[in-house]
Amino acid sequence: MAQRTKTNIIDWDAELERVEAESGPNFIIGADWCPYCVRAGQHLVPLAQAAEKQVTFIELEEYEDSGKGLREAFKRKHDGWRTMPMVFINNKFVGGGSDARELEQKEGHITFG
Repeated sequence: MAQRTKTNIIDWDAELERVEAESGPNFIIGADWCPYCVRAGQHLVPLAQAAEKQVTFIELEEYEDSGKGLREAFKRKHDGWRTMPMVFINNKFVGGGSDARELEQKEGHITFG
């Protein structure tokens, strides 16, 4: 199994800004070991593909501290949000995977950017 190269970041607030700016309009911040993150990806990716859009997965384990710094920056920016996954649709933070499913049920679909 290939070993991942981990990224060491000093300014986590700037890294969060970079991730949010460069990840495209639809993305999930999470970890591949998190069942809620996996479930969110399994639900949203096919919906986006059907709309000829894409959902990017930002893997926290690629960071040297397993994403702890990024999660702390996220918590500061997004009203104390602490859980994974962190789902963005159309560059807007919608919450976790269950929040994305609730949005879909409420509106009847998800409009991806």
